[in-house]
Amino acid sequence: MTQQAVRSQSLHARLGTYFCAVLAMEPALHFFRDALGCPVRHDGCRCGVTSPSDEQLAAHAWLEFDAGIQLWAHVDPTVAPRDLGVGLWIDDCDVARGVLRQHGIETLQAPQRIAEGVRGFEIKDPFGNTWWIYGK
Repeated sequence: MTQQAVRSQSLHARLGTYFCAVLAMEPALHFFRDALGCPVRHDGCRCGVTSPSDEQLAAHAWLEFDAGIQLWAHVDPTVAPRDLGVGLWIDDCDVARGVLRQHGIETLQAPQRIAEGVRGFEIKDPFGNTWWIYGK
């Protein structure tokens, strides 16, 4: 393909999978599955287990956010906390903050206005990573 042909093409990229290293799987499952409500979708994994128990999820887990975006959480004891640059859209910031706090998730501030009709707040996952929660 010529350079001109390449320049005339455009990609239709969309987020499909986010790879997230975690220090341990049990708190990761509590955060992603129990607090955020992401179902475990291990059927796409090549490990051969399609309906794993929590014990079988000791090393890695496929979870799914709305719209088919998958998160692959894998255990890496050397990972350091960071700002992930990931925002999660929710329907109601006040309800979300309450639910997250009930699950013991650290919220860094009350929901704040970030744009017309949009509010948001930051949270820390069990490993110290920062996530942005935003919505109405």
